[in-house]
Amino acid sequence: MSERLPPAEGPTTLASLQVLRGEAALLVVMIHVSQTFESKFGSKLLPTFVDAGMSGVDIFFCLSGFLMYFTAHRGFGESGACRTFLVRRFLRIYPVYWIVTLLTVLIGFFEPHVLGGHGRNWTTAWKSALLVPQNFSPIVGQGWTLVHEVKFYAIFGLLLLFPRAVALRIAFAWAAVSAAVLGLSYFDTNWLPHTTSGRIINYVFHPG
Repeated sequence: MSERLPPAEGPTTLASLQVLRGEAALLVVMIHVSQTFESKFGSKLLPTFVDAGMSGVDIFFCLSGFLMYFTAHRGFGESGACRTFLVRRFLRIYPVYWIVTLLTVLIGFFEPHVLGGHGRNWTTAWKSALLVPQNFSPIVGQGWTLVHEVKFYAIFGLLLLFPRAVALRIAFAWAAVSAAVLGLSYFDTNWLPHTTSGRIINYVFHPG
């Protein structure tokens, strides 16, 4: 009697989507280079169509959400899955980000404009270092995307504490509320940031 083989495991990564995520990041880099060049020299370095590169941020966020689920979906409800996921994401983001932030602060002592008006406000500094949401961009301006990325990681990590069926229901409810908040924001862009509860809603449910 032949021995039954275990089912084949699917791929753990999707190379095509990883490439697309890299391309999205490059689009954002191109627009930042173009904007910086224009602000310093008064003329465009790259063609106008490069301005559409900001769509790379949306592409990157969408892909990140899909890839988070794709790589960790077997861990729902498993002991230690939440901790492992959060530790890996912490190591992926914070060490390099802290190095870049420290270098930015050091340069800021000689070139204050690099700090973008942050000056030496220690409250802003520690919030920037921990990627805590605040009324200003982090000291490293592009870190605003990481503030939202950390939010996604934290929520997804907590969802791993639940069985997959329960976690998906919570995720769909979160997505539905987020869509509603986004829709309302198009009619009144100022209703959220004016109160503490509004700022919390804006952070948890609004994409930006």
